[in-house]
Parts: sequence; C-alpha cells; structure tokens
Amino acid sequence: METSFQQQNYGYFEENMIICVESYIGEMSGKEGVKLEEQVVITKDGCERISSLESLIIQGYK
Repeated sequence: METSFQQQNYGYFEENMIICVESYIGEMSGKEGVKLEEQVVITKDGCERISSLESLIIQGYK
C-alpha cells in the first residue's frame, strides 16, 4: 500500500535513513518566529527520535 507521500512522487523512506523534521511557529505575516527541528531515524516499525534538548545541553549549548 502506497502512502500519499509516495503517490505524490515526493520520494520514499527506507529503514535506517535519518531525516530532519522542521516546523515553524510564528505568524504568517509576522517578522518573528521560531523554527524547531527534530532528527529521527526510520525504523522497520516507524521512526525513533534521536535529537533531544538534553544532548544540546551536554554539548554546551544554552
């Protein structure tokens, strides 16, 4: 069964691929906003988040 992502010919995901999922939070016509990013690895059962705030703190980002 193809997903709508595949039906639109956007590509496909395979197990062990690492992707970044980005979202923007802000007003459409505003001058400010925040872009959030999560890194996930594709698994045979779905996906697993591999990025975390804790890892940024450990690396020294504040």
